[in-house]
Amino acid sequence: MTLRGNCPRQLSSMMRSLLSTNAKPYSMFAMKEYPSGFFAGLAVFILVAFGIIIIDMIDGKVMVIGIDDWMREMQIRDLLADGNWRDMAQPYLQMPQIYISPWSRIVDFPYVIVTKLFSMAIPQQLAVKWAFLIVPPVMLLGFCAMVYALAFDVIGQSLSTLAIMIMALVMLPAILQFAPGRIDHHNMQLLAFTGAIWGVMHKGITGGIVVGLVCAISIGIGLETLPLIVGLYGALTLAWIGGEQGSGAMLKFAAITISIGTLIFAWLRHGSALLQVVECDAISLPYVMAAIVCGGILALCVQLENVVSSPRGRLALITIAGVIMVVALATAFPQCLQGPYAKIDASSRSFWLNYVPGEMDVFTGLQKGQKVYFYFLLPAAIISTMFIPVAYRRYQQGDWHLAVLVSCAIVALTSAIIQLRFFIFPVVLAAILVPAFVSFRLRNKQLQSELYGSKRLVVGVIGVAILAGLLSHLLSGPALSSRELYTLHYEECEGESFSVLTQVKPGRVIAPMGLSKAIAEGNYGHSVAALPFHRASPGISRVAKLFTSANIQVRQQAMAPFDYLAVCQVGKITNRDVAPLLVALMQGETVDGLSLIVGSQASRFQLFHIKQFPASK
Repeated sequence: MTLRGNCPRQLSSMMRSLLSTNAKPYSMFAMKEYPSGFFAGLAVFILVAFGIIIIDMIDGKVMVIGIDDWMREMQIRDLLADGNWRDMAQPYLQMPQIYISPWSRIVDFPYVIVTKLFSMAIPQQLAVKWAFLIVPPVMLLGFCAMVYALAFDVIGQSLSTLAIMIMALVMLPAILQFAPGRIDHHNMQLLAFTGAIWGVMHKGITGGIVVGLVCAISIGIGLETLPLIVGLYGALTLAWIGGEQGSGAMLKFAAITISIGTLIFAWLRHGSALLQVVECDAISLPYVMAAIVCGGILALCVQLENVVSSPRGRLALITIAGVIMVVALATAFPQCLQGPYAKIDASSRSFWLNYVPGEMDVFTGLQKGQKVYFYFLLPAAIISTMFIPVAYRRYQQGDWHLAVLVSCAIVALTSAIIQLRFFIFPVVLAAILVPAFVSFRLRNKQLQSELYGSKRLVVGVIGVAILAGLLSHLLSGPALSSRELYTLHYEECEGESFSVLTQVKPGRVIAPMGLSKAIAEGNYGHSVAALPFHRASPGISRVAKLFTSANIQVRQQAMAPFDYLAVCQVGKITNRDVAPLLVALMQGETVDGLSLIVGSQASRFQLFHIKQFPASK
């Protein structure tokens, strides 16, 4: 585009064009209005969701709470103690170097604010506990509102109680992420990505801004949603390429907002040092550059839509620009081509990562006994796949928003099949479509006609589901191969006295990972060598070599930087091929370089002093 004549006038015209949309002016920023029956149904859905959580908590425990929540709690408590938002060092974990957490302060923020508010009336230690209990259910209210609104938009009418019940059951694992005490980032990621889908269905400039903002927040929280965000923006781009009304406005503002938002959240994390920080497992310069460049390309391409008006021309424009962007980013940050887990060495992978269910594909998960993932992914796969023809017919009629939702459901499902860590996203997106099928069964004529054309697909999907169910029965196996590995991964010596730790000088303890968590949680003044997180790979590797290697020199080098070794007597541990040192200690054998500390003998928890070996380089 060339500027002729009056340049200021030309520039003003360009700015007006940049902010122009295909939508009607009065609807650009309009908020969607819902009938009164909508809120009655929403109230029922919220009650059902909270009912599920209450049932789960009857035994006093929350099913999904684990070490991630405990680590988040430790990070929040550390922040409350020193008030330093950019200090991510966690001194209770030394491998022997101090662990630097990659976790975002975005998740910590609401808990800190609520704690500060409560601290005005009650002690801070009690206030933070109340914050952990209150914040997740509050987020559940917003999550339920968006999920219900999306289901309402798909069906175009109020949801029946039956539809609400089935929808809640399909997405049960996602609802449990909002239970009191579930303070890890998964619930906030669900809230963010569901908000992005709500933005798509909301339409117009407002929807585009919502999409970009919550996707930027999601990247700021963590990188696990990147495949889903790429799928979402890809679906929006395809709608624009096809010339769908309003798609250009949404894509343009979603692109601009994610670029600015990602930069802001990265600066809040790293400050002026951002330009020097390259972290492939957390928000940093590579992802800021990707967001800015990708967002700029998409916004510019939309700006040129009047020049390149044909679908083929738009596709070529996007493709050429995209290839150039990918090559440039890969050249600038080659270290990130290895993925976020490049720091994990071979010992840590074989000892720990290969046993983490979330890192497995669905078939490996079945072989390792992780049936629960399959039971929720199967209905999600059936629902999402059966809705493809409906979405396509709606697209042909000019309603491309549903096609974006279904496309995201398929992307999420594919991601979950490849890696089970994604499984809560497809179950939520599939649950949004559930009321449409219930309405079909209740003789909703429009949906009946739309779904009737996909009856062959329905039969095929059900057939595949039956075959998959049989395969799950045949492939399913034990979660862990031995009692020794279970002890090294999970045993926390529950109910035993750890008082001997208070009787010795504070130092660094190397122990099985489950026991290490119990030691750190007890706040005895000691640091531990390893916990099950990818950045703790140096410590995990040392634990693996210490307890599973038969080579005495390898074991001595692994424990050389530490002061104490701890184990928990758990009964019959006999397989020396799996864990020779663990077996020796379980059977009370004398091990060179280790001496049992008096006071450990009365408890299953046993602490040994480590002789000072020459440290490995």
